[in-house]
Amino acid sequence: MNRIEIGAAKLHQAICAAFPRSNTSRFISAVITAAGSGERMGGVSKQFTLLNGQPCILYSLRAFQNSEQIREIVVVAKKEEEKMIRDLAKAHGITKLSCVADGGKSRAESVRNGFLRIDPKSDLVAIHDGDRPLITSGDIDLVIRDAIRYGAASAARVVTDSVKRGDDKGMIAQSVPRDGLFTVQTPQIFLTDMYRVSLALADKSGVYYTDDNALCEQAGFKVKLTVLTNENDKLTFNEDAARIERVLRERNG
Repeated sequence: MNRIEIGAAKLHQAICAAFPRSNTSRFISAVITAAGSGERMGGVSKQFTLLNGQPCILYSLRAFQNSEQIREIVVVAKKEEEKMIRDLAKAHGITKLSCVADGGKSRAESVRNGFLRIDPKSDLVAIHDGDRPLITSGDIDLVIRDAIRYGAASAARVVTDSVKRGDDKGMIAQSVPRDGLFTVQTPQIFLTDMYRVSLALADKSGVYYTDDNALCEQAGFKVKLTVLTNENDKLTFNEDAARIERVLRERNG
């Protein structure tokens, strides 16, 4: 372990040690990103795509509303869609919505904008993509459980397909053993101080990160992988909608 790794490990331990262990004193914020352009959906905002007659974003809002451990919800959306988000929340009893933050030019910028609007007394922050409507309150609580224990945790799925690395011509260059491989999803949940430190270090170094796990990894923190009990697919293309609708119908009997 080098000096940087030792320093990060000590900081990880210090932040975890300062975390309140009592359920009554724990304040957990959720940041839901819903500012995507919808280019892959033919220009339709994914968060307002109707799934079984209800907007995609509503399913995530309900899941976080129904998690007893979540104290507030911040939604990050396009400025012109702020009123739509507020009206949707009011109409469906989403009482934990604390504010709607402006979306940024990238997902990373949008998450930052949302993070800066969470309550100052927040102990943990859960970051979730609003185009993952299959998340359940039970699975949110599973990731929270691991984040409390380890300081950071991410929804994940074990890779079961064969994995190949391709060359620049699209030909198989290597078979990659899938043992120990996971795909990561959201929510990704972190001690708020840990995320704040990671964000500050990224700003200082100008590093690029693909998701919030990578942001904290690059700062030297460790993230626990939490395998969910339910499907948690993302609405990316039009053809995803039918499959997600089917799962939602099956859950509702």
